[in-house]
Amino acid sequence: MLAFTTVRMMWCCHERFMPGLLCNIVAGGALGLMALLVHDRYANDTLGGVMDAAWDCMQCHRSVHVLMAKVLQVLTWFPQHDVSCLQPVSCFNGIIVCVLMQTLIKENSINKDWISIGELTDIIISILENSDSIDVKMKILITLKGAVEGHARNKEKVVESQGWRYIISCLHNDSRVIKEAVDLLYELLQDRSGWNKSFCKKLSEHPSTVNYLVTILNGPVSDSIETAEKILTELFETDEENICCAAKFGWCKALVDRMIQGSKTFFSSSSLLR
Repeated sequence: MLAFTTVRMMWCCHERFMPGLLCNIVAGGALGLMALLVHDRYANDTLGGVMDAAWDCMQCHRSVHVLMAKVLQVLTWFPQHDVSCLQPVSCFNGIIVCVLMQTLIKENSINKDWISIGELTDIIISILENSDSIDVKMKILITLKGAVEGHARNKEKVVESQGWRYIISCLHNDSRVIKEAVDLLYELLQDRSGWNKSFCKKLSEHPSTVNYLVTILNGPVSDSIETAEKILTELFETDEENICCAAKFGWCKALVDRMIQGSKTFFSSSSLLR
């Protein structure tokens, strides 16, 4: 009965806006709620058949998802306010949010629409911005990648919210974080036609992008080098000035290639020769 009780109490607390109690319920009953969201059969076994009829109802299914969005929004309210009784929970709410989002995605890819509607990408991006934890950063980057894969609207929301700036900052971090950040950035740059030219331009204009990507190419994170080079190569196509920028940071391959090709247009306009 844990999952059913959790859902009922969470709804009650939300309606009466009792964030403290709601947070305690989430912390103690998250696994029960996930049982509802992962597999119908497991949920029914957990609840002893209590929700058999209700779970067949699409409205009930949607209500749980809407409730999830509201719970996640309340969770992110905590770190922004001085609520001493919630300190134990605020330390790991980023992990909770990610686990619950990943559960929704694994259950059904259509749930990515709910993630978009509930603005859940904005929520975990705000946590990414403020977290110093390597584990939390990794979890958020992995979760975001799952949310944006094959979902144009979620990609747009990450770009429009400037969340990509915090992803770029992760390129200068622990090697594990770097790998997840590079993979996510590459996914964000892809659209139905190939490379998202508009986003490539934004990325190209960020002062740290080329520097961080070159650092990866010259660094020890070998499993990120190929993807980082693909991104960098596209940025060169977006703006040839990035070739000069990369050379200044110690990666001259693209510059040498241009010299071999004898690109007169490039050398006549290059700031490297001024």
